Amino acid sequence: MRVLDIGAGTGELVMLLRQAGVDAVGVESSAVARDYCESHRGIRLAPDLAALRTESFDVVTMIEVIEHVTDLWGTLSGALRMLKPKGVLFITTPNRKGLRARVEKGFWGEARKKFHLFLFDRSSIAFHLNENGFDRVRVIRFSPIPRSGLKYWLFGRAMQVLWMPGTLCVVARRG
Repeated sequence: MRVLDIGAGTGELVMLLRQAGVDAVGVESSAVARDYCESHRGIRLAPDLAALRTESFDVVTMIEVIEHVTDLWGTLSGALRMLKPKGVLFITTPNRKGLRARVEKGFWGEARKKFHLFLFDRSSIAFHLNENGFDRVRVIRFSPIPRSGLKYWLFGRAMQVLWMPGTLCVVARRG
């Protein structure tokens, strides 16, 4: 299996996947992060998708990245080109219709981050993926629960049931 991590940061996921025996590659636009990855992990990350072969990955990940990209449709079409037929794209991103976003409104921390250029809900992320050629787009009810304990589990489960988790988790396929 080949995995591409777009927005790899300092390459920790790429490193962990390689340690698990997965053929993993990363793309990171930040030269500082790429340099850190190479000097501390011994892994060279690509500066952009143009440096990679198209249709060569089974899975492409974009974990907490899509809200930062300057060219949303270019990035999504690039991710599609990187996937083999029937390949899977996995995205996580803040949910603009999550409970905290609804309660905090304009003071919601994710909306105030100057590097967050896009904020998605389950409909908008599905729209962009479908329009860029992905099919079988599925938003998974996903909510990381920060602490153990029954009340936190119940709260997290309630947010999932109400479609109001703080994080969207999306899987889409290349047809």
